[in-house]
Amino acid sequence: MRFLLIVPYYLTWHYSRALKNFVNIWFNTTTFMFSFFSVWSLLTTIFAPYKRLSERYKGGLDLEDLFGTIVVNLLMRIVGFVLRFILILIGLIFTLLTFIFGFFAFLVWLILPLLIPFIFFASLITIF
Repeated sequence: MRFLLIVPYYLTWHYSRALKNFVNIWFNTTTFMFSFFSVWSLLTTIFAPYKRLSERYKGGLDLEDLFGTIVVNLLMRIVGFVLRFILILIGLIFTLLTFIFGFFAFLVWLILPLLIPFIFFASLITIF
């Protein structure tokens, strides 16, 4: 029965230091997902051309060259926008999923010490 002397120490650790560490890890994982997909960087450059591909207008009065340059630059911006938008959505989805999974893990962490005696007594019942 001396092993029961550790229970108050465990509960103190579980609901103080470990809980603080859990929240810290949860926050770090969520911010990692946001940073991993570079969501903020993609948002600031959402209308930039794809891979900085663009054409320079050579000048003069060549309308075909002018409109060709406008079309190529517009297409590169549209492609860049679409790809960045898709990456932003994927990044936000993974960030949200990480946050939600962390929330449910947090709830499980809070309930876990209550489950230990339940599991112990349930195992005794099944033995007999």
